[in-house]
Amino acid sequence: MSYFDLIKTHSLLSFSRLVCDIDSILTSVKDPKHSKSFQLLKKYIDRAYEDVLICEPKSLQNWKTLMYATMILDEYDSCFSDYLTRFGPLKTVGSLPYLAIDRLCEEILFRTGISDWKNYPCCVVFGGNPYCTNTGLCLIRFKATDLKRLWNWGIISHEIGHLVTSITKKTTEDQKLRSHDKDFFSKKKANPPNLEEVYLSWQSEIIADVFGTFVLGPSLLCAHAMIPRLWCFMEVEEPFVKFFSKHPPDECRYSIMQKVLQKNSLAEIDFVKKMGLENIANIRKMVDFDDSTNDETTAFEDRIKDIEIINPQLEVWLDAFYSEIEKKVKPFSIRNWEKSLEIADYLKGEKTNPPDNVLPSEILNGVISIKMSVKDLKEEMKIMEKAFPLFESVTDENILTIN
Repeated sequence: MSYFDLIKTHSLLSFSRLVCDIDSILTSVKDPKHSKSFQLLKKYIDRAYEDVLICEPKSLQNWKTLMYATMILDEYDSCFSDYLTRFGPLKTVGSLPYLAIDRLCEEILFRTGISDWKNYPCCVVFGGNPYCTNTGLCLIRFKATDLKRLWNWGIISHEIGHLVTSITKKTTEDQKLRSHDKDFFSKKKANPPNLEEVYLSWQSEIIADVFGTFVLGPSLLCAHAMIPRLWCFMEVEEPFVKFFSKHPPDECRYSIMQKVLQKNSLAEIDFVKKMGLENIANIRKMVDFDDSTNDETTAFEDRIKDIEIINPQLEVWLDAFYSEIEKKVKPFSIRNWEKSLEIADYLKGEKTNPPDNVLPSEILNGVISIKMSVKDLKEEMKIMEKAFPLFESVTDENILTIN
């Protein structure tokens, strides 16, 4: 499955899932005004579904259609997550996902070497502004709808990375890293404001990406792919830093995560290969620009050049952060991945029983190894129904065996 097909398939599944969620809300919401709004929303979703269904990778306009569809999905998901919690399928979700998320956090914290990993004050909240961390409160926020979507949970490792950055504090303050700041943006004519703030923020994000990939393997990269923004088709704005905000460009982050997986002997996984910078950059060779304007073509070319400027600097950080993390943190290993594939065989029904002594990270990656190829909503639901109960078998002894 190509990168384009991966995102297209995920978008179509997400639209179908959202329609099912809205139907469940309509059975509970009796207010005619709200019902009318949801019926209208379904029409918009159906129209977007049809637009995405006919998208082909050679057309720049189709790529843009796909990009905007993913943005619409994200907005709908956020806007209606409260309704889904109160009236929809999340109303009766039960305690199992909360147990699962606690176990996953405990494993990540144990891998960091924190002695009090069972009682570390880290709290995951489903609701509010998603995919952010309040370090003062040790609070991580997810969408309410993520409660039942294991494939997005890899982001937890990134967010916990922000909470435990003391692991790499010495490295972030290293003057050898700071010396690269002098010409980092000098190749751009723009004079971006708050350069120091952006520089430090980018460091923080790369630390969290390296840490998150180190402790949870491919699941962080997969989670990013499952929340696709397709930045390479967004118009480049000036100043340079404003466009990338406080996060490095996704193309570079994919490449960083891929290189961490390579260092940990996990880069040969099929979907990992598709998420690298090289493959995303090669989209330029795939797309037919005949149906685009000169400005669109130029913007795309500028984007590729910007990535070429940024990537070497981020790789310097990668090597420094990886070296520091490797000394203190227990990685998600190839052995863990092999156990994930055994779990995947069980989830697909190819094995009668799951393997013994599983870890939360192995369950998560087992789901992800299947999710990237699932095209049917019912199949997705069956996998989730079998996956969540596996977390009940995870014991402290399982986690303590990590080395």
